[in-house]
Amino acid sequence: QTIQPDLLLDEGDFPVEFGRYTLKGILGEGGMARVFRAELKGADGFRKPAAVKIVRSAIAASNENLRKALINEARVGGLMHHPNVVETYDYGEVEGHPYIAMELVRGWSLSRMLARSATRGPLPPRIVAEIAAQICEGLAHAHGAKDPEGMRLDLVHRDLKPTNIMLAESGVVKLADFGIARAATNVIRTSAGITKGTPCYMSPEQVRGKSLDARSDLFSLASLIAEMITGQVVFQDIKIY
Repeated sequence: QTIQPDLLLDEGDFPVEFGRYTLKGILGEGGMARVFRAELKGADGFRKPAAVKIVRSAIAASNENLRKALINEARVGGLMHHPNVVETYDYGEVEGHPYIAMELVRGWSLSRMLARSATRGPLPPRIVAEIAAQICEGLAHAHGAKDPEGMRLDLVHRDLKPTNIMLAESGVVKLADFGIARAATNVIRTSAGITKGTPCYMSPEQVRGKSLDARSDLFSLASLIAEMITGQVVFQDIKIY
């Protein structure tokens, strides 16, 4: 049976077998890919929950740079192992559909928490401090990550924003989506002057397409902290020319 994740629309379409994974529902989607709630199957009844990001088939077939970006995300994710970073399990392709399998975080995003706080008032300072401290732990691990030979990756996340911060039911905060992260191991690199990321959370250097280091992520983190305290996006209506 041909697997067509692009055509799965509602809960009635599931479960669907996808290689070693059983897709059980849609967690989220964008123009490039969908993320599914899934279960990894193994021998002798082994089961493990996972989140599987699958690139849309038409895009995968026509956009080699997107495929390379997915490889970058998988390589970077595979080299990081920390409680405050969403773990990457697997990378591969099933019937022409490239995918990444990741830790399934049971909880919600920081963006969802901020949306709720908009009607209930700003987050308590102790909650902001705890979330910020755990983001710092995850960033410290990412910024210090090394490849198997011991070479520093010089990793910069480049897209630190509320939708990429996951808050697990257990209270653990996790960094997610290293899809546009810059690292020494990248198989495709952003050309000078080209900007990637979400403008209202970018450092000035990132907005201008300049060379970046870990300090750019710290600027984005400060923007997040200010938003958690005030309930307002600090830098709105940022335009890139």
